[in-house]
Amino acid sequence: MDGPNPLALGKSEKTERDQELDQEPDHSALEGVGMSPKAGWYASALLYGAGGFAYILVEVATDLPIPRSIGIGGIIAALASVFWLYCARRFTYAEWGPHLRISGGIALIGFDAFAIGAPVAVILPLMLFPVLGSAYLHAPRVVIPYCVIAAIVLTAAILTAPPPATTISAINALIAFSSIALVAVWAQHQLRSMVKMHHRLATTDALTGCANVRRLHSRLKQDLIGTSGEYRIAVYAIDLDDFKQVNDRFSHTTGDQLLKAVAAGLAEELEPSDLLVRRGGDEFAIVVPVSGGRDLQNLRWRLARAVRRAREEVCPQLNPGASVGYAIHQDGESVDALLLRADEALHEAKLAAHPDRGEYNATVRNIADYRRAIAAHPDQRSPSISDDAEEVRIARWINRSLGTYSAWIVATWTSLMIATIFVLASITGLVPDLRSPAAGGLISALVGLALLCFWAARHKLAAPWLHAFVVALFALMTAVILEAGSFRADFVDLYAFPVLFAFYFLPAKQDLGYLTAGAGLFAVVLYSSDYPYPTARLLMSFLVTLMMVGMLTKARAATLAFASRAVEMSVVDPLTGVANLRGLRQRVLDEVVRSELTGKRVAVLGIDVDDFKSVNDRYSHARGDSVLKATAEATRFCLRADELVARRGGDEFAAVCVVDSASDAEAIGDRVRTEIARARSALCPDLLPTASVAVTIRESGETVDDFMARVDDRLHDEKVRSRARRDVVRVSA
Repeated sequence: MDGPNPLALGKSEKTERDQELDQEPDHSALEGVGMSPKAGWYASALLYGAGGFAYILVEVATDLPIPRSIGIGGIIAALASVFWLYCARRFTYAEWGPHLRISGGIALIGFDAFAIGAPVAVILPLMLFPVLGSAYLHAPRVVIPYCVIAAIVLTAAILTAPPPATTISAINALIAFSSIALVAVWAQHQLRSMVKMHHRLATTDALTGCANVRRLHSRLKQDLIGTSGEYRIAVYAIDLDDFKQVNDRFSHTTGDQLLKAVAAGLAEELEPSDLLVRRGGDEFAIVVPVSGGRDLQNLRWRLARAVRRAREEVCPQLNPGASVGYAIHQDGESVDALLLRADEALHEAKLAAHPDRGEYNATVRNIADYRRAIAAHPDQRSPSISDDAEEVRIARWINRSLGTYSAWIVATWTSLMIATIFVLASITGLVPDLRSPAAGGLISALVGLALLCFWAARHKLAAPWLHAFVVALFALMTAVILEAGSFRADFVDLYAFPVLFAFYFLPAKQDLGYLTAGAGLFAVVLYSSDYPYPTARLLMSFLVTLMMVGMLTKARAATLAFASRAVEMSVVDPLTGVANLRGLRQRVLDEVVRSELTGKRVAVLGIDVDDFKSVNDRYSHARGDSVLKATAEATRFCLRADELVARRGGDEFAAVCVVDSASDAEAIGDRVRTEIARARSALCPDLLPTASVAVTIRESGETVDDFMARVDDRLHDEKVRSRARRDVVRVSA
């Protein structure tokens, strides 16, 4: 079907106001990864406060020959931490906040770096502290420029300081902590990208590519903030006439094709600032900004004609009409009230066009008629499950990001970076002892470890093997450092690599041992050398590492929890809370693969709520939503906790079960029929409460597409039987 992609709506040619209203959440902000907007201010207050305390502690508790100005810098940092707490309440959403916090930290450390002189290498980790902290909290476009500036400032301070500051120790520390900052930037970028992709999936209808109900409510909430004057919002409600007959006479696949065609046809009539939404089943909604003298009544007729054109192209044999109603937002009106008025306008439009809507009208009476209708259009049946290239790509990328892939990639990069530092020290002659064959072999082993980690990433090696990597990295690093002889103290900051890696990718309770090991090795190497300020160096490095692991552990937990919720939202129907079509596809594919290994039988229950149209027509769409929720809950009540209920669309549901025999599956189907009838009777006692439930069991060797096509056929047959039984009852009465 040619035509604009509904997903493209709102992405180009918008006014500044429209772009602001229709934008997705800002994933460069902290809330984009599940953290409060205040998190940046609070984290900065913690970092500045800890840094100020450390500066004062260094001056008071150590014998470093540092000027009094360093203590003054510590006092300024402590005062800044208090100011950040004030800003968290007063300027929570300020866009200049990240820039002020990071640039302030760089200014302080730059001043102290030039003022301290020779001991600059001792407090270098502390100077990089604000940059390391912000690297994870903010998007790369914010952090990377500041990382570069900080590196330039500190490099200049090291090169201009008197001996023994200009040593490989300071250079190694700079490289090590800058590398950690880049790893944090990369890891956070991965998580932000994942959340952004899942936001798109979670707010997009899996079938048509339109926005879904989540996006509708989000857009309306944004639009209704501060609407006044000439700027108004109109909501159109659209219902396809007699859509049920499309599924009944042809197939659910044909119905899906029709919905896609209608979505594309509606999109052609809209402006870039409009939002097209599939509310469920054969119902659509459109959010339209009322500005510039737009003719809403004319748009209503154009939308109806667009639906007619699309329906005539796909199913010319059936009624191609649609009912369209709209409501304009009134001052002080809530989102729910506006949607309710749009539904009432739609209901009035349907009654005006179809005064006999409440009467029973059966067009096909028996199975033979259905079979002939389906056979007359075999080209309109396509596989029930087909891989959408973009969805598959996104799903695979997200699975890799949430799994161990990212951890192994970072492990690869970490091993290579450490090996590179040793190689540079060797080939430049700064550390002559590293030119020995033993040192060369150990450095080669580090490169080999990097290659093993890359292999593990490609093969998605399980998380427990990450412990083996951390242990191996500790061992190889220590061996190379000991080979460095009198220069071994110059490499002690490299111990931060495995410690921070462990706390970022492994459970925190298991990482205390790595923190202890890193601190112990750091102290042993430092005190066994002739380094002039071992206590101050140990204090500074340990404090920085401890604060970093605490902050990164908490931030990592928050972002992963948010990502997990986003994963769930992308496969959950926003109305009923059960799986959506995307979730159904994934589960059927998984169960079929699993059944080939376990020998269990996969059963899918196709469920169609009988005469559901009468609920919306006689009561309201709100009551119809209640019936759908009750149907989903009744079906879920009949299944085990590990079995899946999905809403395929409209009043059509499916359940995926693993059974031992066909009789078990039929028993589940009987329970589902009974529970749905009980739930519907409680809500609409004067309407037919039944549901058509067809049980289909996958045959050995059957493909997923063929299996789901049989599910579709069996449900058609069951609906025909149900309707035939109702006809007999009516005739008898």
